[in-house]
Amino acid sequence: MKAFRNCSSTLSYVVLVMSLFMPKTLSAYPNGVASRTLKTSLSGCGSCHGSSASSSVIVTITGPDTVIAGQAYTYTINVAGGSGTTGGINIATSRGQLDSISTFLKRASGELVHKQKVAVPSTYQFLYTAPASSGSDTIFATAKGAGFNSWNWMPNKNLVVLLLTSVAEAKPFPTGYSLLQNFPNPFNPITRIQYFISQSKPVELKIYDINGHEIAKLVNEVQQPGDYTVEWDANNVASGMYFYRLTVGNYTETKKMILTR
Repeated sequence: MKAFRNCSSTLSYVVLVMSLFMPKTLSAYPNGVASRTLKTSLSGCGSCHGSSASSSVIVTITGPDTVIAGQAYTYTINVAGGSGTTGGINIATSRGQLDSISTFLKRASGELVHKQKVAVPSTYQFLYTAPASSGSDTIFATAKGAGFNSWNWMPNKNLVVLLLTSVAEAKPFPTGYSLLQNFPNPFNPITRIQYFISQSKPVELKIYDINGHEIAKLVNEVQQPGDYTVEWDANNVASGMYFYRLTVGNYTETKKMILTR
């Protein structure tokens, strides 16, 4: 028995020593972590992925600079650079609300984070709902590029939040186009969708379910500059969340709506 105990102790010691010298693969927060943007931290991903931001990782955002209080808008963040294969992201806002469009994003503590490792270059699309009052807002993001120690800040996206008091105030958008939140929302079974266009272009307005299947095509024609309102009668579809997408030339914007019975 004594010999057996000595053998067991020796084996445990050998395993411990080998473990100290064997290469390790670290994977911190593969399901995302919040509070790593400049909204709340100056460390970024530095606690796990290198002590400082890397200029080799490029993080850019596209979406409107001017928004209407209470309305939702689509934004896209692109991440490129680094020396590996997978990355992740943390997105936050000062006042507005964030919701995921990309299937690999999730909400965490009121922010958006990746819920799995994402191949780099990465594209993250999400919905931003402006606060109910006018003023300003900021979208923050910190993204991990390819490579374990490759991460960088996104330049802060500063927004102007306006109150919509008339159609005339909504027309001079910097992008030339705007898709407003449907009204009423939630609805049963009819809702109205309003949008503005500043140039004569082919216009499509489509409805999709949460799986990305096209449910209805409300508009498919060339339209002149102006504001338009379209009704959707959802009497023949089931309750749930739906998305409506406006496409005008190269411009696309998507918003969500809720049908309740």
